Amino acid sequence: MRSTEKSYDDRNIALSAYAKSLGHPARIAIIRTLIRIGEPVRGEVIEVPPLAPGTVIQHLRELKKAGLIEGRLFGPNSCYSVNWENLNALIHNLDDFLAFVKENSSETDPE
Repeated sequence: MRSTEKSYDDRNIALSAYAKSLGHPARIAIIRTLIRIGEPVRGEVIEVPPLAPGTVIQHLRELKKAGLIEGRLFGPNSCYSVNWENLNALIHNLDDFLAFVKENSSETDPE
């Protein structure tokens, strides 16, 4: 951990790391595809048009490093899926952050 991060609470650090890992539209498309599939992907690289398989693999690595997917990514015994525990933590932290923004905003919501 960098010294500048020591003053941030764990929720802010986690939310920042997850947001960074989703900072590319291809990674969001991959997460959406895995959720749509609804079961672990076995022995193949998922198809995410218009991405080439090599590009998908690079993004899968980043998502796994961030903890948003889990499992083995490569080889005939590959098996990977969404890490629901961490994805739910992201959702919770993002909900908390957005609620804070809404509660502390001087702007009024026209809806």
